[in-house]
Amino acid sequence: MATYEGSRVYRAGRAAPDLRRYNRALVLGLVRELGPISRADLGREGRLSMPAVMEITDVLIGEGLIREIGRGPS
Repeated sequence: MATYEGSRVYRAGRAAPDLRRYNRALVLGLVRELGPISRADLGREGRLSMPAVMEITDVLIGEGLIREIGRGPS
């Protein structure tokens, strides 16, 4: 069973490694589509938990795929 949200597809019952790859691709896609975006906004837009967003962004920063550009208003 698949749930469609815009161009995103989530399949229930995915194995953890598949879900991690999906979430990573989701975050990269959001950054590409929306440009500079906060971690909080990534969580809201992607419907991801903050711990998941933090882990994904830390890995992507470490791989040089995304970068922090500073703090926004809080």
